[in-house]
Amino acid sequence: MQPKIRRALRADVHEISAMIQELADFEKESDSNKATPEKLLETVNFADDVALEHIPLAGAPSRKVAHCFVLTIGEKVAGMALFFYNYSTWLASPGVYLEDLYVRPEFRRRGLATLLFGALAEETQRISEGKGRLEWSCLRWNEGALKFYERIGGTRMEEWVSVRVAGGDKLEHLKQLADEVRASSNNNNK
Repeated sequence: MQPKIRRALRADVHEISAMIQELADFEKESDSNKATPEKLLETVNFADDVALEHIPLAGAPSRKVAHCFVLTIGEKVAGMALFFYNYSTWLASPGVYLEDLYVRPEFRRRGLATLLFGALAEETQRISEGKGRLEWSCLRWNEGALKFYERIGGTRMEEWVSVRVAGGDKLEHLKQLADEVRASSNNNNK
């Protein structure tokens, strides 16, 4: 049969929940999974929940996905936190991913980064009813930042490795690989 991709329906919720648990089991985090079918119904946008004509660009998300907090002192902008919303299948909850946090050098060591993190924590609680998580990445060599993050309650995720496909050429290559799989599947089904 030809593989097909579609938006999930409410009727899929038990299979989705089972697959999330299987993934949690594989990753040795069985007890961390909170994604019950009921929680998924509350937190996942299923195709039969909304009329398709209300989804921008025929199913594409809005291109305006980033948000930013700016910290000012008087008239001067002292720092900022740029973030976007993400989703945890294990928690079955939205969260916040911090893309960039910056405090200008002349304003450092005054607790301003802590204030920005407080605003991010508040935003995370607001969108997740207190159940989500705030995540970010840090370069390994940035020991000062890593120590700061630990002081404010951050946990290093040593078992996780960031992976990305970036740029038009690499994304196009990935699409071509998928096209080859589809073509091969079509030939095998004849």
